[in-house]
Amino acid sequence: MRVVQQIKGFVYFFENDRLQTGFNYLIKYPQLVYPMVGYKGRVLGVVKFSSLIYAVSTLQSHATTLKMYVYGDYPVVQSYLRKEKLLEIFKDEPFLWCMQLAENNGFAGLTLGSKLLQEGIAAGKIGTLEISKFSQLYGEEFYKVLEILDKGQISFLFKKFLMLASYKAFNFKEVYPFLNLANYEEKIIELSLKLNNGQKAELAKMSGFKRSNLYQQLRRVNEKGEER
Repeated sequence: MRVVQQIKGFVYFFENDRLQTGFNYLIKYPQLVYPMVGYKGRVLGVVKFSSLIYAVSTLQSHATTLKMYVYGDYPVVQSYLRKEKLLEIFKDEPFLWCMQLAENNGFAGLTLGSKLLQEGIAAGKIGTLEISKFSQLYGEEFYKVLEILDKGQISFLFKKFLMLASYKAFNFKEVYPFLNLANYEEKIIELSLKLNNGQKAELAKMSGFKRSNLYQQLRRVNEKGEER
């Protein structure tokens, strides 16, 4: 059973049956490195992705309870919310991913966020302005996550895990056609180059990302570095 308490804008959660800490929960289920808090189909809160990464990066030990800041005016989202309402929230705050437990017992926060984007475009409910806003926020949030990881006082292996989980969570394959990272590419490249070759190889395997301009630039910069 997951115990959730909301106190002054913060959500604390931990497992008291199989897994005792937020850290171990993430290690066992890396797909949960998504900005949401939910249990058995109920959405209990929504957070920004960078808030979750920041919280995880500040864990002092495996026994630390995970603490996350609940963002904006949606501290609790009712489970009966229909897609139309979720789309409304999504248009205002693209990085408030608030999804329920998926049928296959996996969480689908970011994935469903990208589906909301595509369905909204197809239905004519998300226009050019919203896509532009989403693109800008995507770049800002992605860079913020990498910056947190770069500055975080966490072990190399844990940093590697969180970095790769962040790339996966941003779901390049589904979302990339709608993105414009131009203002952040240089900064993102600078931070990404701190990954070692093994991590870059893992990053390259991710479908969608290796077709992106950002990946091509990363590769070119890396090749120049090896020539020197």
